[in-house]
Amino acid sequence: METVNPACTQVQPPVCEAGQPQPANAPLCGHTAEEFAEAALALEPRGAIWCRLYDTTRAALHRAFGRLLSDFEQRMCVLFKESLACGSVELLADWEAEYGLPGTCAPGAYPTSLAGRQAQVCAARQGAGISTRLQLQAMLRTALECSFLTVEDFYVHNVVGTGMGQPLTLYGGVCVRGLGPTPPAPVIHNVVGGWGPNVGPSAGGYGSSVGQPLTLIDPAYVAPAECPTTPEQMALLTCLMNKHLPAHVTWMLCV
Repeated sequence: METVNPACTQVQPPVCEAGQPQPANAPLCGHTAEEFAEAALALEPRGAIWCRLYDTTRAALHRAFGRLLSDFEQRMCVLFKESLACGSVELLADWEAEYGLPGTCAPGAYPTSLAGRQAQVCAARQGAGISTRLQLQAMLRTALECSFLTVEDFYVHNVVGTGMGQPLTLYGGVCVRGLGPTPPAPVIHNVVGGWGPNVGPSAGGYGSSVGQPLTLIDPAYVAPAECPTTPEQMALLTCLMNKHLPAHVTWMLCV
C-alpha cells in the first residue's frame, strides 16, 4: 500500500489568485482551467487519502476537465454576445441580412471594416425602437462612430416681433452637433476703434486711426471636440435622420 505523503496533511495554498469574488459577484465568463480544477479540489472530502496537492494525478485530471469546461464556457459567452447583434463577428452577415443592410441608405457609404459594420448593425438594432431625442442621439453616435455627437433642440427667433414689442420664438426642430470640420474661431470687431480723422458717425462709423475697424480673434475661443467626417458619413447622417425623424420635424447641423 502506498504510504501517506506527509505534505498532504498540510494546508495547500490555492493555485489561483487570492481574493476570489463571492459567488454573487463572480464573473460569468473568463474562468480558467486552473480555476475549475481548484473548485473541483475544494469539493473533495478531507483526509489523508484525499491528497489535495496540485501536482497529483487527480489534480491533473481535474485540470484536464477544467480545460474542457473553460473552453465550453468561453464558447457560450461568445454565442451570447453574438445573439445581441452589437459586437457580433460570426453572425455579422446574418444580422446585416436581418436588418436589410446595407440597404438603400447612403449607397456607397456602407463601411467595409469590422468595427464599421458592427456599428451599422448596432445602430439598426437600436433604431427599431427610437422614440426620444436621446435614443436618436445614441443611435447616431453608434452609426457614425462619434462619441461627441449630440442632438439638440433649436429655435427660430423672429426679430420682426409679434406686434407687442416682443420677439417671436418658435421651435425649429433638432440640430446635430459634434461633426467636423471644426468651425473657425469667432472674430471680434471693435467698432469703437481708436483715434484719427476718419472717426465719428459722419465717417460711417467708429474706426481705428486709419479708418478701419479693429478686428481680433477671440482669445477665449476653445475649439469644440468634434469627429472628422467624410462626405459618405454625411450622406449616411442625412439618410438616418430622414428615416427616424417624424416628417414634421426638421433638422440641420448646429451652427
